[in-house]
Amino acid sequence: MEKSLLDRFYMHVGQTSSEPVAIQVERAEGAYFFDQNGRPYLDLIAGISVCNLGHGNPLIKKAVKDQVDRYMH
Repeated sequence: MEKSLLDRFYMHVGQTSSEPVAIQVERAEGAYFFDQNGRPYLDLIAGISVCNLGHGNPLIKKAVKDQVDRYMH
C-alpha cells in the first residue's frame, strides 16, 4: 500500500505538538502561503528571511539565482 504524502512527511520530520499537521502548503507568495485548494493563510510563523523579505519576492529570487550562477557557498 502506497503511503500518503503526510505519512511520508511524518517519517522524516519530528512532531513538535500532539496535533497532526492541518495545512499542507502548496505554495507561498508575499506574506501568505496557500494550501492545496488555493486557500490563503497569513504566514504568522514565517522564519529566517521570510520575516523581512516575504515569500517569492521577484527581486530577491533573481539576486539569489544570479549569485548561485556566480558562486554558491
